[in-house]
Amino acid sequence: MNNMKNNLLYTILAIAVLSFAACKKSFLDETPISVESAQSVFTTKAGFEAGLYGIYDMIRLERAGVIKSAPANDPENEPMLIGVDNAYGNRISTQTTIYDYFSYLNSSNATDPYNSARCANFYQIINAANTIIQQANYSNVSLSSTDKNQILGEAMIMRAWAYRHISFLWGAMPLVTTPSGIRTNWVRTPVAQIRAQIEQDLLFAEANCTVVPVSEGRFPKAVATHYLAELYLTEGRFAEAKDKALSLVNDGRYSLVTSRYGVNMSQPGTPFTDMFISGNSLYSQGNTEAIWVIPNKYYTSGAQDGSAPNIMRRYWVSAYDKINGSNYYPTVGRGLGRDAATSYALSLYASTDDRGSNYAWHWKWPYAAPRTDSLPTVYALDNTSIDTLAQTNWPCTSKWDWADPTLGGGSVSGENYNGNDQIYLRLGETYLFLAEAYFRLGDNTNAAKYINVLRTRAHAPKITAGDITQDFILDERSRELFSEEHRRYTLLRMRDTQNPLLPAWYTRTLKYNHVAGTPVPWAANQTPHITLRDTLLPVPQDVIDANLTLKMPQNPGF
Repeated sequence: MNNMKNNLLYTILAIAVLSFAACKKSFLDETPISVESAQSVFTTKAGFEAGLYGIYDMIRLERAGVIKSAPANDPENEPMLIGVDNAYGNRISTQTTIYDYFSYLNSSNATDPYNSARCANFYQIINAANTIIQQANYSNVSLSSTDKNQILGEAMIMRAWAYRHISFLWGAMPLVTTPSGIRTNWVRTPVAQIRAQIEQDLLFAEANCTVVPVSEGRFPKAVATHYLAELYLTEGRFAEAKDKALSLVNDGRYSLVTSRYGVNMSQPGTPFTDMFISGNSLYSQGNTEAIWVIPNKYYTSGAQDGSAPNIMRRYWVSAYDKINGSNYYPTVGRGLGRDAATSYALSLYASTDDRGSNYAWHWKWPYAAPRTDSLPTVYALDNTSIDTLAQTNWPCTSKWDWADPTLGGGSVSGENYNGNDQIYLRLGETYLFLAEAYFRLGDNTNAAKYINVLRTRAHAPKITAGDITQDFILDERSRELFSEEHRRYTLLRMRDTQNPLLPAWYTRTLKYNHVAGTPVPWAANQTPHITLRDTLLPVPQDVIDANLTLKMPQNPGF
């Protein structure tokens, strides 16, 4: 998407106009945008699009550094992806606050500033989206009804996207639908009311956004349909979830990638893994499965290019340079190994499953000259141990592999950031929503049918209706969507099959995560780190402290 990647003027303008003027007390104490500034920019289509591009840039922070002083070290999405059944925090770090929950997770901004920064970014997005929605409805705006509704639809998806995160991470939080001034009496809105607003926003966007996105990287209507299917599953509205997912599966514009394509199609690989290769992720590049892709541009220190740096590879690639003291840096860039797959996740793949193949995972690592160590040329990684902290020779996903092509292997400079476009939503997950909806409706035959479409693509053995359970669906989601889906949210919207009073997040993390949950047998402390307290994150302390005239309650246990 050229505007989002290259139009620096639009991005700077959008950020200048839409930036949340942070009060020292709290990011919920909103400083309103001046009437003159808003009305001078938001009067034409170009002005509104400048604002949208600014918000898209803030959305990129989910896979980037949310604290601007250290953007290579604090991804916003860690609580969404790790501390669950299939992924854990592999490295003790002030940035990896979710690795064991108990020791690091707290409401204090001094010891856990990342919790506050994440929440602040979501409310910045909401405030900016609210401004666009309000301004688009003024009578002096020069927009056709089609353009107006498209802009409103995208802004409403942005607001719904942010509140989806907020409702899963912190639960009840203030619901704000208009730009507002400084307040000290914020009220925590019940989650049901927040989700009603999410539904309203998504339904408007689904009805008004274009089928084909205005430009790649912007929201088409399919994004709204996809999120509506998830929302209805979350709320137990299974027939509606089935209808939404089925409408997208049968849409005609999108289809699963089942054949090799793109830049590496003449080299060994699989259709599944082709989607994640740089140059293949966009719909225009042949990825017919892509519902929404985040466009990225390589970030260089000191040269703002309008793109937030992407650090998915940096966090998921194991720290191979530390194996036996080796100083070799892989050609995909040095990894930190802060996030890793649990041994349970690694064990889920059948031998023929492309999603667990050498093209989808690093099960071994080829080292290259020049070398000063005595390691073998190809180093076999450990895939038989139980997940523990500080695993350096641990298998890792290759979905996010990328390095600056102008830098040779072994280079340290420039290894912090990704510059490749990255899939965010794809049809494979919609198929799994559809299968889950059929399962909840008691139709395991159709549930197996749609899962088998994915398994056939991956050359995994087919299943029957008798194989379908909630646990099987969760395992299949891990096989298909590892490190893509917000696993925490998936597990929070499901209940434990043996004890419905408990979220599946708690019981499955306790069972399968040997760092946050049940410790390895040889651990000195045999007490699990997670508790039911950790179902929600603590409300950031600066939010509570700033609510001077109406005490805001903290989440239980913090």
